[in-house]
Amino acid sequence: MVKVFANSAKKSTAWQIAHELPFHEFDCYIQSSPTSQGIAQYNLSLVHYSVEAHVALVDMFGVTSRMEQLAAWDMIQHYMDTSQPLPDIPVFEMYRFLDPTTAQADKDIGRPPAFGGIWMIQPLTRK
Repeated sequence: MVKVFANSAKKSTAWQIAHELPFHEFDCYIQSSPTSQGIAQYNLSLVHYSVEAHVALVDMFGVTSRMEQLAAWDMIQHYMDTSQPLPDIPVFEMYRFLDPTTAQADKDIGRPPAFGGIWMIQPLTRK
C-alpha cells in the first residue's frame, strides 16, 4: 500500500492521509529539468492511474542522473514485491529477519543470521 499525504503546505491538513492505494495501481514517471547550467537532472514520481494522487520521490532519491533514477525504480519494485526477499544490500540488513519471505529465503540458502556484520568488516582495499 502507498500512503499519499495531504498537502503539507496547509497546516490544517499536514500529516493527514489523503489516500491509501495499492502500489500496483501507480505508474512511475521520470521527470527531467535543467540545472542553471542547462544540464539535465532527473527525479522519480509515482502517479496513480485513476485517482488524483501523486508521490514525489525526490526526498528519497534526490535529483540525479537518469540511470540512477532507473536503478532506484528497480530497487523500489523489488522492495515492494513481497513474494521476493529484500534486496541484499546493507541498508536492509537490520530488517531482513523481520520480513517472513526474506527470513525463509535466508534460511533456505543457509545464510547466517549475523551475515550483516560482513558488510562492516569488508576490507577497503583489494589483496
